Amino acid sequence: MSESKQDGREEWRLPKNVRQIGDGSGEKKIYVEDYVVTFLNRLEEKGQKKAILLGEIREQGHCMYIFADGALEVESFYMDEEAKEGILETMRTYFSSKRVVGWFLVSEESPFVMKKEIIDIFEQEFPGEDQILLIKDPMENETTAFMMEDGIPAEQPGYYIYYDKNPAMQEYLIAENRGSSVDGEAKGKDEAIKRFRKIIKKKTPGPDKQGWKPGRFARLAGGFLVMTVLSLGVTMIYHYDRMKEVEKSLARLTSNVDSQIEYVTDDSAAPVMLHIEETETPDGEETTTEETSENALKNTANSSEEETTGLEKEAEETVTGTPVTEGTEQTSSSAPRATYLVKVGDTLAGISTMYYGTLDMVEEICSLNGISDENTILPGQKILLP
Repeated sequence: MSESKQDGREEWRLPKNVRQIGDGSGEKKIYVEDYVVTFLNRLEEKGQKKAILLGEIREQGHCMYIFADGALEVESFYMDEEAKEGILETMRTYFSSKRVVGWFLVSEESPFVMKKEIIDIFEQEFPGEDQILLIKDPMENETTAFMMEDGIPAEQPGYYIYYDKNPAMQEYLIAENRGSSVDGEAKGKDEAIKRFRKIIKKKTPGPDKQGWKPGRFARLAGGFLVMTVLSLGVTMIYHYDRMKEVEKSLARLTSNVDSQIEYVTDDSAAPVMLHIEETETPDGEETTTEETSENALKNTANSSEEETTGLEKEAEETVTGTPVTEGTEQTSSSAPRATYLVKVGDTLAGISTMYYGTLDMVEEICSLNGISDENTILPGQKILLP
């Protein structure tokens, strides 16, 4: 979500890079930031099942927009004063400009059934029709959104996952990872010290049966060992700050990789269908070409090196829809354009990245198809590609 100021008024825009989950219809729109989704998935992996959602609420026209771009882990939704103060302190530290917009819960049964206990929490701890509840079904690996309507939790037709920088959530994730890393580091140091002492104990010679004791060589070796250990200790202290910076960078990389893997693997195996508009050949015959990316790859693999010239002509026919003969020039005004059939979950940003490897073609696609809002395309819609 971006903001700008014009004529002293603050304006905001919907996120451009979004992924739709379910049906996006309805007067209430729910947007969950990708770092929050990553954090909630990690809670489930650790066996934690509860979290508070933070963000902001906007209204435009007759539509309400709920943005959840922060989350805090909690043990229980029924908190005493001490627990509430701890939550408020964490909010002041990482999310000072945010407010509570709902809660998250991992279902203990599949399929999920709305029970009275959950309704009571909704009414007592998260009152109002602007609060959301995200229920995760671990068996189906699906998340469903609910909101109160006329005093009853109503399932929403869908929600959106959007991608933003979100520095506040990044810092909170790093702080959470640092705590677990420090604990593991302390345990590792204790084990290393124990092993070192055991080795020293085995290596140090003692008096034999005749009363022999270590001589000058043994004392020199011991002194050298002590100096070596001291040198290593000084070196470790000197590089401690750098080690912490490396740990911080690794934590950020881990968060980014997790979210991108989840985004890329979702529906990535679906074949891409190209549709070529019908055109007339010089002889007056109509030609229509429709080919999937998988079939095109198979046709290319089965071709021999001796048919290179023929393949080039066939590829040109596929793009233009008109047989090409030697000495014939193709004008840009008669060449048809490729089209794409929109599926559920598609965005113009995703289509531009899929075909051109960049987001720079979004505006040209909108201009070519007369689309005024680049965030609004419908399943089944046919889009011309530049």
